[in-house]
Amino acid sequence: AVVSTQSTGSKPLAICVSSVQEIPKCVDIGGSGAILPKLLPGGVTVVLPRSSTLNQALNPGFQTVGVRVPDHEFVARLCAAVGAPIALTSANISNGPNSTNIEEFKEIWDDLDLIVDGGQLPLSVGSTVVEITDSSFTIIRAGRDYEKTIQVLSDEHHLENRSESVSQ
Repeated sequence: AVVSTQSTGSKPLAICVSSVQEIPKCVDIGGSGAILPKLLPGGVTVVLPRSSTLNQALNPGFQTVGVRVPDHEFVARLCAAVGAPIALTSANISNGPNSTNIEEFKEIWDDLDLIVDGGQLPLSVGSTVVEITDSSFTIIRAGRDYEKTIQVLSDEHHLENRSESVSQ
C-alpha cells in the first residue's frame, strides 16, 4: 500500500526504527556513530548506505536508505513492538499537502492495512533529510531541526557541507 500511494520509483521510502541503537542493523553507520545520538531521536532523517541485511524489496536499486528515530512516544513504542524497521511515509498522496487528521487522506483508506487515529494534529514541518559520509554531509531537504543538524555536523564534527542551495 505504501508503494502504491507514495513511491514513484524515483523517490525512495525511509524507514523508522525504535532507537539509535537499532540503526546499525539497517545501515552502515561508518564513522557517524558519535553523530547519530546528537541528531536522533527527532526531526532528522539520516541517509546512509543500506545494510545487506535490510529487506531487499525496500527501495530496490538504491544503495542508501533514510532512517528516522521518532521522538513521538507512540510511534517509538510501535517500532519497538514490531521489532523490525517500518517503512515510513507521510499520510498523504506523494507531493500533496501534509495531513493533520485522518479525514484528509480518506481517498487512500482502501489502500491501507492500518490507520491509527491520533486526533487532530498540529501542522508540522517535515524532517530535515541529510546524507552523511565519513567526511561530508548533504542536506537533501531542510525541515525540522535544520539549524541543529548544521551545527552538529559542521560546527561540532567538522564535516564538509556539500549542500546546494537549500530553502527552509
